[in-house]
Amino acid sequence: MGELRLIPDKFQNKQRKDFNTETTCIELTHCGNFVIIGYSSGDLEKFNIQSGIHRTTYGPPAHTAPVRGVAIDNLNQFVVSGDGDGIVKFWNFKENVAHPIHKIALSSGVSMFRSHRESAMVCIALEDFTISILDCDTKAIIRRFEGHTARINDATFSPDSRWLVTASMDSTIKIWDIPSSYMVDHFKVERPCVSLNMSPTGDFLATSHVNHLGVYLWANKKLFNHISLRSINPYSEAPYIDLPS
Repeated sequence: MGELRLIPDKFQNKQRKDFNTETTCIELTHCGNFVIIGYSSGDLEKFNIQSGIHRTTYGPPAHTAPVRGVAIDNLNQFVVSGDGDGIVKFWNFKENVAHPIHKIALSSGVSMFRSHRESAMVCIALEDFTISILDCDTKAIIRRFEGHTARINDATFSPDSRWLVTASMDSTIKIWDIPSSYMVDHFKVERPCVSLNMSPTGDFLATSHVNHLGVYLWANKKLFNHISLRSINPYSEAPYIDLPS
């Protein structure tokens, strides 16, 4: 454990001090053999996990702004990266990595990526508090959600990729129905949620919150009762709900 240091030759610093470049995002391949790391310098590098050997440098460099998000498809065919200037690029995973195969310019800088590999969709949280859904198969933005009024901390897809759940520093958690492009539920909590994830069967949502050490579980009522979901104005006041006890 901890024997390998994944540092490209150009970032080597024998004294381990005065680092000018920081790691800003990281993504592991589905097979578990490789990892791709994005840096504040705009560089995008691929390493072998088992040996720690540096395998690929994408672009010269990949971006001109800090890399904020990285996603990889299930079959290791392509890599998607996004930067602080709002530029999203597609790269071949193995060969011809000097230039991207496709580019998309977004309305604001990228804050983070969250991917659902089975459906080839990527949730892109932007610095203007909006959310874009990227379809990696068509290489196009297919949905855009807005309603949060502060930085988006985390997002997760439901197992069937029908819903997207997002959490923001405005202390709200919102649920978006991707096929209909509607927000179907939202609520406000005591402390902003900083991390969340859904269970593999979609029956529970786990959240963690600012200044709270515990992990809180929320039940998905739609699996236990017949609930008719309707469109909700994303800018309407979210009802306050106490954290589970």
